[in-house]
Amino acid sequence: WAALLCRLVLGSEIRLRTWIAMPFVFVGVAVTVSAGLSAAGGGGHLLGAGEVIALAMAVLGAVRRTIMRFHSGIDMLPAVLLGNLFFAGCLLMRGTDTLLEPGDWLPVGLLGVVFLPAAISLTTVGSQLLPSAESCLIFCLETVFSPVMAAEVTPRAWLGLGIVVVALACHGAWPESGGKGAAEGEGE
Repeated sequence: WAALLCRLVLGSEIRLRTWIAMPFVFVGVAVTVSAGLSAAGGGGHLLGAGEVIALAMAVLGAVRRTIMRFHSGIDMLPAVLLGNLFFAGCLLMRGTDTLLEPGDWLPVGLLGVVFLPAAISLTTVGSQLLPSAESCLIFCLETVFSPVMAAEVTPRAWLGLGIVVVALACHGAWPESGGKGAAEGEGE
């Protein structure tokens, strides 16, 4: 999505290696999520509410990374801090009662206070440094790694993960062209 947005909105050129990697990553993600779609039964519907929300999140994430790349001179980390504080305040006011065991408080606290803010901050900085299309390709790893963390991993989840990892490895190993576009930020 980000590659198409950057091409249409910003007029950015997209590297050949990115054009080649995109359909493979798309197929890998589709294979991975198809296991979950068929397991859910679908009820005759191709897309349920969860799938529509996931698609909207992918599109909105691409829009976010495209805007951040376009305005890369603006420091967005204060906005990340304010957003996290606002979200934490909302959870404190309206969050549901948790049934955490005493040993769970430390990992949950570390997740909320250290790991998630660090991850959001790093993705914010990374979105300003990497071309949007390439950062979105990397973010597809999250989609295909999530099912692998489940208790029962389907062969399709492994296949989809393999397709995406191989596509991204080939994308990363593809030599940069020394042409004019590469020097001027081609692929944004």
